[in-house]
Amino acid sequence: MDYTYNITMKFNPAAGSSAVAATARVNSLKVKAGASQQTEATAPYTGKGDGSEYKECVVSTASKSAL
Repeated sequence: MDYTYNITMKFNPAAGSSAVAATARVNSLKVKAGASQQTEATAPYTGKGDGSEYKECVVSTASKSAL
């Protein structure tokens, strides 16, 4: 079956960091049956460093529905 995916990624700060968790979303990613699809999830960086205060990136929600 062909599916549409919705995914939310969460970027978690390192323990003791003052950084706020950030989220990135991918909505309506369409993938045909038997195929694969790459995408990019981005979030604005509001920190003052180089991004190293974020130590973990996890999928916080994911869903799929038939096209």
